[in-house]
Amino acid sequence: MSTLTDRYVWGVLRAVPVAQRADLEPEIRALVADAMEARAGDGTDPATAERAALVELGDPDLLASRYTDRTLYLIGPRWFPEWR
Repeated sequence: MSTLTDRYVWGVLRAVPVAQRADLEPEIRALVADAMEARAGDGTDPATAERAALVELGDPDLLASRYTDRTLYLIGPRWFPEWR
């Protein structure tokens, strides 16, 4: 894996509670590797496959929120009626 993957994994892990990071890191790296392998089977060079895999996985904060069941919103339910 390259520095780009390392930075992506770090981006996911920084948004996850410390207690979950050790278990989650290998899973995120496996997701990236699987997506890269799928693209490499098409004859894509490794650097392009890696970049495409990371783009496909999307925003690291959104991926982290899926693993932690954390809702991301700017205005919470408590304040929405007043904002509206």
